[in-house]
Amino acid sequence: MTFPIQCTILFLNSDFMGIVTMTKDATFSSRIDSQLKEKGDSVLRSLGIKPSQALTMFYTQVVMYGGIPFELKIPNEELIQAFKDGQNPQNLHHYPDAKSAIDDMWNNS
Repeated sequence: MTFPIQCTILFLNSDFMGIVTMTKDATFSSRIDSQLKEKGDSVLRSLGIKPSQALTMFYTQVVMYGGIPFELKIPNEELIQAFKDGQNPQNLHHYPDAKSAIDDMWNNS
């Protein structure tokens, strides 16, 4: 026997402001890479959030924004090459301290 769970969510954005109480009466099933799931679960545990709560948060944001709540982009060739270069430690810059790294960043931007 299963019982529906109630969830109260506070919405605060420019289009809608209020409290909505929802009954959790639907199930969600999906398959993802096991390593991705383990890493994601670890992050969520450190935040004190259950995966089901994270999905509820995500879906709430999808509804509020009317789409994916973050920007989706296809990487261009320059970004793909930067990812590849970053995989090779010889291509990485090493700095003695944070100030040197920040100075270099500002001087080369």
